[in-house]
Amino acid sequence: MMYLPRLCEHCLNPSCVATCPSGAIYKREEDGIVLIDQDKCRGWRMCISGCPYKNLL
Repeated sequence: MMYLPRLCEHCLNPSCVATCPSGAIYKREEDGIVLIDQDKCRGWRMCISGCPYKNLL
């Protein structure tokens, strides 16, 4: 058995950003990378349910 990580797809219009109530997830303007601000993240995991792929970094 082998486990593989499910990484962020860096969507064009990431729904995880909209579903994060703490505003911890954002898309970097210069290159489109979706990032999580660990200081703002409260661990509610709503971003995972908002992600169509159910994977987050």
